[in-house]
Amino acid sequence: MYLFLPGNNKDNKQWCESLRDSFDEKDKLMLFYNHWIGDGNIDWNTELDKIMGLKIQGKTYVIGKSAGCILGMKAQKLGYLDVGAYIFIGFPYYWALNRGDEVDYLLENLKTKALFIQKPKDPVIGYKELDTILKAKSLNVKTTEYKRPNERDDNHSYEDIEYLKKEIRKFMKN
Repeated sequence: MYLFLPGNNKDNKQWCESLRDSFDEKDKLMLFYNHWIGDGNIDWNTELDKIMGLKIQGKTYVIGKSAGCILGMKAQKLGYLDVGAYIFIGFPYYWALNRGDEVDYLLENLKTKALFIQKPKDPVIGYKELDTILKAKSLNVKTTEYKRPNERDDNHSYEDIEYLKKEIRKFMKN
C-alpha cells in the first residue's frame, strides 16, 4: 500500500493527487485533510484518527510532503501503520519545531528505511542543514538534494513529478 500524505496547505492537494496518479500501483491512497475545507493548520489528532480508521494491513510505503512527513511518523509511532519505507519530500524540520512538535524525538527514533528529498534553500530547512542534522543523529537514511533546472531552489514547491517518481522508484528498488 502506498499512502500519500500531503503538505499542510490546501494547495498541496492537486500536487499530491498528481504524484499519486503518476504511480501505477493499484493499492494507493491519499489522505484529504479536514482543515482544507476552511482555513488553519493540520490537526494531528483528527488526521491520526482518520489513519487509524483506515485499518491498513501490511506494509505501508508512506510518501509525505512537509506536514505529511510528520503525520506519517506520528502514525507509525502510535502503531497505526506498519511502515516499510518513508519518502519525505520537503521535510519541515523548523516548521514542526516551531509548532512544538516532537520532530527531534521522531527523527531519533526513526528506524525505518527513509529517503529525504530536500531543496538546497527550502525555507523550512535547506538540504545541507537537514543532512547535517540527520547525520548528527546517526540515522541510516538516504538524502537527495532536489535541484531542477526550471525551478527555484528557495521555495517549498517540488513541481517535477516525473523526477520525484524516478527518485522514489530508484530508492524503493534498493
